[in-house]
Amino acid sequence: MNQEFFKKNYFELLGFPMSFEINQDKLKENFRQLQRVVHPDRHANKTDQEKRLAMQMAGHLNTAFETLTSPVNRAAYLLSLENMPVDFETNTSMAPEFLMEQFEIRERIAEKDTMVRAEIEQKRSQLILALADCFSDSHQDLTAAVEKTRQLKFYDKLLKELT
Repeated sequence: MNQEFFKKNYFELLGFPMSFEINQDKLKENFRQLQRVVHPDRHANKTDQEKRLAMQMAGHLNTAFETLTSPVNRAAYLLSLENMPVDFETNTSMAPEFLMEQFEIRERIAEKDTMVRAEIEQKRSQLILALADCFSDSHQDLTAAVEKTRQLKFYDKLLKELT
């Protein structure tokens, strides 16, 4: 299990096909089952090497779970598996309309507009649906998925700032 564990992509590791749409309840269930097997506490009486391996496996599993739980991280990971990196840090170009909208949203946040959170959440939900469509077999458009993933990251950041 050790070698195979690290060779699997996050979807395979957690028992899912490579797809943007994932049943979150099943994801949690699969994570908990694997966690029971690899959790370092279960290896407390093992050798130091086995304990280290258990720690590495648990860390890898946690990263996989966190990645697949978040729509933006799941999309970015899917794109990376398709050799279409999102490059959040280095690719800063965005459509002017989107940037203008972000500027307006930030102004509304500064003005304490009480409706802005609901609008951001609605736009975020719409983007998640659009991303699912971009990744679907019938409409696959990875270039659009890259742009929408980057936009989703903006909305997630705005929502985090509002909390």
